[in-house]
Amino acid sequence: MNSKRIRNGFIYFLLVAAVGVFLYSTLTQEKATNSEAFALDGVASAVRKGEVKELRIDHDIVTVVFNDDTR
Repeated sequence: MNSKRIRNGFIYFLLVAAVGVFLYSTLTQEKATNSEAFALDGVASAVRKGEVKELRIDHDIVTVVFNDDTR
């Protein structure tokens, strides 16, 4: 009987942990989705045309600042 309680407790722990990981990943990705996404070839084309004022790379996030100060 004690083994059954431990098993059930472990299953509930895994469920709560999975929900926690899901919520954490959803909330942290929301920050990144506020900016407009561009394809890499579109950014390269804008750089070639001289439409890009600044290009920042921070780990795996690329921020493009255009001449009209849009990002």
